[in-house]
Amino acid sequence: MNAFYDWFGMNQEIFYAVNGWHGPLIDALMLTGTAVGDFRNMPWILGAILLAIAFQQLFPFNAERLPSLPGLKQLLMRLMLGYMVTAGTVALLKIGLDMPRPSAVLPSGRVTVLALPESRHSFPSGHSAFAMLIMTMFWPLLTIRDRLLLAVMTLWVGLSRINVGAHFPADVLAGYVCGIVGGLLANKAVMSRLR
Repeated sequence: MNAFYDWFGMNQEIFYAVNGWHGPLIDALMLTGTAVGDFRNMPWILGAILLAIAFQQLFPFNAERLPSLPGLKQLLMRLMLGYMVTAGTVALLKIGLDMPRPSAVLPSGRVTVLALPESRHSFPSGHSAFAMLIMTMFWPLLTIRDRLLLAVMTLWVGLSRINVGAHFPADVLAGYVCGIVGGLLANKAVMSRLR
């Protein structure tokens, strides 16, 4: 597990490089990236989809820019299931593997911590998992331009978690994998249920 996690020293070196980018603008951007990737944003996303569903039902003639009503309901189901699978997987891995945060294992003074973590568990990054889950769920519905924006947002969230001192790069990559897997499993489950 150590070679897998450590990447022959690269995990720590990449952490130091990204955690070393600081200044008023960069710090504000990174703290915003961390806020964007918070799992607690899911109620806002679900609320927006519920509003789109209500709009589609009340004003179907004005809703041509929205996905179809069945498509919105399907997205809502996929997101809720994907959220439960991804959040559950992240929580189990964090507790089961019990990997410490960078500030707990690296020399004092070498880590800049801008955001206090919610727990002492580092692996995988829940923020990165959430960002990737959102990307996985919305990707098929978006234009090329919007996909690019979503990919940049997902990368921004991951970099922010390293920059604020909460995670090593391996934690972020594992979070991305959890988000993709949770999203794909939810998509498969909902699609097979609808057949």
